[in-house]
Amino acid sequence: MHPVEKGVALNVSEYAKRELTRHRELSRFFNNRRWGHRVALQDVHDLNEQDLKESIRHYANSPEGPYCQGRLDLYHEVCDLFGCLLRDGLCEKGYELDESFLTNEEIYLIMLKASHNKIPNKEMAFEVLRSSENSARQRRSDLRDGVRIGDMCIQADFGYGGAFESSVHPIMLPLNLSEVYVMLVALKKYEFACGEGDPHAMLAARLANMAYGELSDYAKKKLADRLSEAGYVFRPKEPAFRDDMHGSSEWIKFEKSGVRVSVELDEGQTLVGVIAGVGRRRGSEPGDRRPGLTLRLDDGSEISVPWSQVVSIEKAEG
Repeated sequence: MHPVEKGVALNVSEYAKRELTRHRELSRFFNNRRWGHRVALQDVHDLNEQDLKESIRHYANSPEGPYCQGRLDLYHEVCDLFGCLLRDGLCEKGYELDESFLTNEEIYLIMLKASHNKIPNKEMAFEVLRSSENSARQRRSDLRDGVRIGDMCIQADFGYGGAFESSVHPIMLPLNLSEVYVMLVALKKYEFACGEGDPHAMLAARLANMAYGELSDYAKKKLADRLSEAGYVFRPKEPAFRDDMHGSSEWIKFEKSGVRVSVELDEGQTLVGVIAGVGRRRGSEPGDRRPGLTLRLDDGSEISVPWSQVVSIEKAEG
């Protein structure tokens, strides 16, 4: 685009629409009567830079602002807007990550989500965070050492050569106490429905203990009687992720990914195939589905065994 000529009437909203290919979230901000409408009408030649940035911050962090991916989209669009303003001499400074509406914890979450696509440090810095490589590298180092996000601790190593790759998917839900109660009771019912040695039951118990550990003393007291009736005896479990998939967690990973596995049974037999069915095995009668492991063998046939007979599951060779 051509630089804006002095004397040509153009407000901030019009300028953004003219200069930016993507401006959906910014347009929503400019249309917001509480925070955006006033600054949208500012003459781009007489821009109050700090006022615009503060208005964006208030909007982004209000209930009216975007959620999830929309927040990152808004951040990118604001970066692009200030990049154009800086290029045309209409502001003194661009939009910096550390001074943006994104919180420090949120930036780590953005990195973790982006890392699922196995991106290099340079792309993480320039395309995702819109920051320097040194800044992205320092945050990567922080995650390797362990960072606190709310009541969670996340420790994730991003592989070799600076590549970002993590298997953690942090989920933070603002639940009321009734919703917490339903979630915990559902997990306990699922756990009871599983058979002895079932890794699904072990993970359900782990999830429940981590969620319970984040509750306040008030919430624990209010739910104590009902959760006791549901069968809960809670054991302290830190809400932490350390990229340490093993045992039950690794068995579920094999089921989820559909890879060929080698299953060792307690009688010494070894079976090779793909885990079929989600934590269920076929009973002796048609339609009978019981807790257990069903394995689809290489010849297409299926064999079912109780989880209590499974000694180990490993990724098969070849």
